[in-house]
Amino acid sequence: MAIVLTITGSPVFRALRKAGYHHDLFRYLFEAALWGMVFLSLSLIGFFVSTEKATPVWFEAAWVAAAFATLWTFVRVFQIVFKLLKQA
Repeated sequence: MAIVLTITGSPVFRALRKAGYHHDLFRYLFEAALWGMVFLSLSLIGFFVSTEKATPVWFEAAWVAAAFATLWTFVRVFQIVFKLLKQA
């Protein structure tokens, strides 16, 4: 997020703003942070909630889905930010 804030005055970001794509960039940043928080929450729940039986399949599926969603959204943001930095 700090990197994006440093390039907000650059010509590349002004072009993004003029084209209306800066909303997409901020939405992508928000989604990445949100999925990171979901993954963190599921990991903490899984760590502190102990069961004598195996972990429920639905929890394992939710954890794996959150892990992939977190990874995907962060990769998407990193690709966009690095492209912006190369242009700035």
